Amino acid sequence: FQRISSTDYLVAKPDVSPIIAQAECFNCLREILQFFLGEALERDIRVHHVTRVDAEGIYGRQLDVAEVEAAELCERRAAEVSASGSIDQWTPFVTSGGRQVRVSCALEPLILLRASSRIGYRLARRALWLPDDIALTPRELNQLARADIEKVDYATIARGLDRVESEGAREQALALVVPVSLITRSSMRGRATFVALLRLAKASVRHGLISEVCDIEGVPPSALLAATSLIRPFCLRIVGRVTDVSAPAMRNLKGAGLQGLALETPNIPDEAGFVAWTESLIAAAKPVTKTLFLYGIANMRMAALAAALGVTHATLGSRPASAALDRPPERGVLNV
Repeated sequence: FQRISSTDYLVAKPDVSPIIAQAECFNCLREILQFFLGEALERDIRVHHVTRVDAEGIYGRQLDVAEVEAAELCERRAAEVSASGSIDQWTPFVTSGGRQVRVSCALEPLILLRASSRIGYRLARRALWLPDDIALTPRELNQLARADIEKVDYATIARGLDRVESEGAREQALALVVPVSLITRSSMRGRATFVALLRLAKASVRHGLISEVCDIEGVPPSALLAATSLIRPFCLRIVGRVTDVSAPAMRNLKGAGLQGLALETPNIPDEAGFVAWTESLIAAAKPVTKTLFLYGIANMRMAALAAALGVTHATLGSRPASAALDRPPERGVLNV
């Protein structure tokens, strides 16, 4: 290193990659500010990448802290995957309440109904209380501390990507539906980690991500729009996961920037009841979007009915898709 002015130092780290070197500079400056000033504000952490050196001086481009930290995490994760075969470092974990939780993730084939073809996978997660592997209810999951919810979300993406690799799904998947809580999307603390995982997820499929925003009921549309703006560049679509399909709840989502809605299919055994429920859902969702994802449809007959009524995407619940629906999608073509 060399001091080049009263406030500037030139640092060279030839033994590591540029991203790692930049991140180390950020960490060093953060520790110095914390030690002398008691805090390290992001606006005070200024690191530049040298772009030119000549007789008149040294020129550089200021780096963005979040971008560098996200890129560093991607690079370190890639090294970890190469060494250990897994990127998951979040599960199992001990919650803020002292109980141990692990996260399980399965790949559900995602069907584009109008083409009767599989276009990718949905990451279907379960959070389980240990040691008995009892699934957390949605209420229990929502009542976890913010930091615990973030760990569940990070583990979901990491374990999902492990599944994509272990099951050889990378070449088959055009798109990947990634569910994440609105809490995690709004967190500044874990932004770099979240962005890095999104980058890894995007790189694991051939076309891109469909981001599924969970826990959005009652959230003002403006707040939802602000929370999703960070991830928009990484995604083909941003869809909202809902449980309340009433017309007032749907109207509250208008103007939130969602490009689709997703929900679990209720257990309706008869076709007439399923048709009536689906028609009311489509009517209520119309002010928000025409793109609807139904998860866990009971069978292929119900899926065909849903498609005829206007549902666009689905996963099946009781049995695997038929050969016709399980055929590989046309290479290079994706409609989402």
